[in-house]
Amino acid sequence: SGGQQQRVALARALVIQPSVLLLDESLSNLDAKLRDAMRHEIRSIQRSLGITTLFVTHDQVEALTMCDRIAVMHRGRIAQIGSAEDIYDRPATRFVAEFVGRANVLPLARDGQGRATVWGQAVPVEAADNADLFVRPQRMRIVPLSEPASGDTARLTGRVLRSVFVGDHVEVLVEGTDGQLTVEMPSGSAAQAEGTEVAVVWPRHESRVFAREAS
Repeated sequence: SGGQQQRVALARALVIQPSVLLLDESLSNLDAKLRDAMRHEIRSIQRSLGITTLFVTHDQVEALTMCDRIAVMHRGRIAQIGSAEDIYDRPATRFVAEFVGRANVLPLARDGQGRATVWGQAVPVEAADNADLFVRPQRMRIVPLSEPASGDTARLTGRVLRSVFVGDHVEVLVEGTDGQLTVEMPSGSAAQAEGTEVAVVWPRHESRVFAREAS
């Protein structure tokens, strides 16, 4: 089987006690459950033997869960190198923010007072020209319109277009006056009826601003 072949190949590489182990897309041919099992097995073996391992993958889950340090490549160059938390929560470039994980990309504008706005509503970020606001769907929450936002919380209002059950979470699509965003809510959260007017809130520090790409 594919899993047995992967184990044999790994054993043949380890038996010579290499100083560095290169694994290039080593889990790409396995089904989802076997890939998960092999991911944990390889990580356990690497830790027990203490062998420096270079793991090449296009699967972001593999990179985030298996690696102590991650290098994100873009056009043959390293766009960012760091821990999984650094790459996911503190992307250094627009490319990394768009490439790793999912993100809502919301065009920023300025109001008459020079404040940054999204959908015509002020948001607590640095105002910038030709820039977009990036926020992870998992960092957002849906709350009633009557719930106010604190000083360190960003808040937008919109209308629920639809909710989709995805097993471990629920994706809620919210439409504003000039676009849409997605909120990922934990499975079992209260259902959001289509057409309901809601507020979407997130911690201010979860906002990332990057220059808008030229069209």
